[in-house]
Amino acid sequence: MAATDEVAVTAIYKKVIAGIESRLKMLTDKHGAADAKAVIIDGRYSHTVAIDQLTKARDFLVAESEIKADAPAAAKGMETAMMMEPAMMMEPAAEVMMEGGAEGDMMMDMAAADMGMAAMALPNPHKYEADARAYKGWAQVPAALLKQMIVNPYIGELAKSEAIIVEFAPEKKLVSLGSLSMLNPLAYMPADGPTFHGACGLVGQAVSAAAAEGQSVWLSGHLGADDFLSLQGLSGEKGDKKIHFPFLTVGWATKDEALQALALDKTEGKQKYSKVLLEVTGAKALKFVDCRMVCHRLNGTIASVEAVVDEINHFKMTAVPLADETVAAWTAAKAAKAAAPVVVAKAMESAMMMDPAMMEPAMMMEPAAME
Repeated sequence: MAATDEVAVTAIYKKVIAGIESRLKMLTDKHGAADAKAVIIDGRYSHTVAIDQLTKARDFLVAESEIKADAPAAAKGMETAMMMEPAMMMEPAAEVMMEGGAEGDMMMDMAAADMGMAAMALPNPHKYEADARAYKGWAQVPAALLKQMIVNPYIGELAKSEAIIVEFAPEKKLVSLGSLSMLNPLAYMPADGPTFHGACGLVGQAVSAAAAEGQSVWLSGHLGADDFLSLQGLSGEKGDKKIHFPFLTVGWATKDEALQALALDKTEGKQKYSKVLLEVTGAKALKFVDCRMVCHRLNGTIASVEAVVDEINHFKMTAVPLADETVAAWTAAKAAKAAAPVVVAKAMESAMMMDPAMMEPAMMMEPAAME
């Protein structure tokens, strides 16, 4: 996964660091520092968890890259974009702001303590401490970025949000996607342009080049109501069965690990979520950070394979890997496509993000992804 162009890697790295700093400033200014009362942001994250993950990712990248970043400029503002809700993202829950005064706070603290004790009793497949890969130096920035997108999935969610915009509407301004039904507050762009689109290209190419074909991958997580209905429609009797996961999809090598991750996965906010387990066969995937399976632009056909078991909806996917393209071929295809009208909203609605969790982020993960 080593990079070969130091100039390009340095530019991408500096953009990411500046973007992280901008996001940290925005969250801190609006909601308080990491030790403040937690507030739910972006529909499902505690802002304290977001600040913690952004800080850890920044510090890791700075320490390992050996690149001297420019001093971060003050954020000039943020914009939000209309797009499909990100995939599921698995996040450790923090204390959440709620109505009810001191009594409400006490109830939340007791509930959080109960959940924490329950989580300690569950097997945890997130064993990243066994990762023995070396990340030192600019050439390892692609691998370092990928690790942070997995270990600190809020970063992966932000990156995936930008990747979706670039893949489905590369020539459109974010605010122009008004025909979509849901607002994704994660898909923001700093005033000076996108933060992660370069990193997405760098990491996506590295994963695609290093992945091996014919792999089995298990994804698990929580899907929001709209995404779950779309998945049911695609896999149902009248569905066309075709499914595509933009950018990266991060899963597990075994069913047991996927179920363990799902048991630990928590959701925040008022949206109704459905538990999903998806078995993928024939995937082009890379084993990474010792315990995860990573796919780039996972594509194929999907079917519902059995009834709901323990409130978990089971699906099975047969991967149909997409051919890699050179930049020249992609440019030519884009020019040809520009001659015909494109219905951006419909294309984006048909793209399932399961994860974080992005399903584990949903389908980030881990968060608008599936694990």
